[in-house]
Amino acid sequence: MDAAEAAHCAQDQGRFWEYHDQLFANLRGENEGSFKRDNLIRFATDLKLDVPKFTQCVDEHKYRDFVIGSTLEAQRLGIQGTPSIVVNTQLVPGFVPFSELQPIIEEELKKVN
Repeated sequence: MDAAEAAHCAQDQGRFWEYHDQLFANLRGENEGSFKRDNLIRFATDLKLDVPKFTQCVDEHKYRDFVIGSTLEAQRLGIQGTPSIVVNTQLVPGFVPFSELQPIIEEELKKVN
């Protein structure tokens, strides 16, 4: 939860993907403490973000409701992992090459047109 919020705080400074990459590069295992507050701020420092602004965003939990809402929506759709794609309401779990995804998209487009 905290790492997801922090990534959105990094996006406030236009650095979501760089921060995302820092998170995954520093992941040591689930519930291993990789994403404690101090580490999240260190990642922002390493990326040369505006750390006071980032820290305020993290401490205020600016994106808590958004992250919770996104998680609940993913659960409602049956998403259990990443990557997953939802086309309209059809869940396509796992990595799917575009050649396999295209017919699904075209079929779903027929439903809305």
